[in-house]
Amino acid sequence: MKSALTYIPASLSRAILVLLGMQVLLTALYALNVHDVPGTRQFNMDGELNIPTWWSTSLFLMAGLSAIGLARCNKLLGRAVAPWTLVGIGLFGLSLEEVAAIHEDVGSALGGGSGEVSVWPLAYAPFAILGVWLMVRRIRHGHRDS
Repeated sequence: MKSALTYIPASLSRAILVLLGMQVLLTALYALNVHDVPGTRQFNMDGELNIPTWWSTSLFLMAGLSAIGLARCNKLLGRAVAPWTLVGIGLFGLSLEEVAAIHEDVGSALGGGSGEVSVWPLAYAPFAILGVWLMVRRIRHGHRDS
């Protein structure tokens, strides 16, 4: 029996390994920053507009592009396009939100701030719950195109 991994193109496997390697490197540099190693200031994840912020922004952007690509594949196969298009748009929105740091303003508006528990996830939770519900519903009823 063949593994599903055998169907992943080699170029995609290399890209995934590069992404994982970058994540490990950024995590290690963040750990060095926590221990005040000189030259690691740009890896402090407590700030904005630093290397980890741009990294997560680019990951959201790439995931959004991938979702739009899946929607296009579904269109060519005569399947529903809307679910993957919505996921792609949502991921593009997260990419823009991350780089614009809107969550910081939302957190401050809700009474959070530096030195306090961040409250912006509470404002975003309904959107996350709705998105997960829609995905689960689509997976459970995936045999029907809607």
